[in-house]
Amino acid sequence: MKKHILLLLMLPAISAAAHADGGRLRFSKPAGPFLVTLFTTPEPLTPGPTDFSVMIQDVKSGDILSDAAVVMKLTSDQGATIDASASHGIATNRLLQAAEFNIPSSGKWHLHLDVRQGTQTSSVDADIPVQTGSRKAALAWIFALLPLLAVLLFILHQRQKAFLARRSYKPLRDLPE
Repeated sequence: MKKHILLLLMLPAISAAAHADGGRLRFSKPAGPFLVTLFTTPEPLTPGPTDFSVMIQDVKSGDILSDAAVVMKLTSDQGATIDASASHGIATNRLLQAAEFNIPSSGKWHLHLDVRQGTQTSSVDADIPVQTGSRKAALAWIFALLPLLAVLLFILHQRQKAFLARRSYKPLRDLPE
């Protein structure tokens, strides 16, 4: 019982740290002969280091094309441009190719993604919203709530302990004289 309560209370902290294989699914679009699927981490996107992971598949067969070359270009509403080539080297999953961007500001960013495999080329465009705020502020809230979680666990433990003590107590009704 105690283990279940502890696991239930720790689930939000565990799930906040888990980024799965590539982050949040942003889109999965056919682009010519390719099916392009994009994941981003962290969620929500805020200014700072950001991981863009992409999976390229053959649109007809669904096979993963691990040898496709992927170049990503981010452009902000203010005209700032960042570009990077995706590679398997920094990807968290061998089926993905990833590129890291250091996004300098919030707002709407436009992603232009070029895919090339052999003689086949294609591109995908998408808008990527970057929210204002800081990841440090979200982390501060987690640490601020930890003492409250400790108090809650202590109260639950004491209630369980009192319940078990009452349950094992058997009143003496008929005492021999």
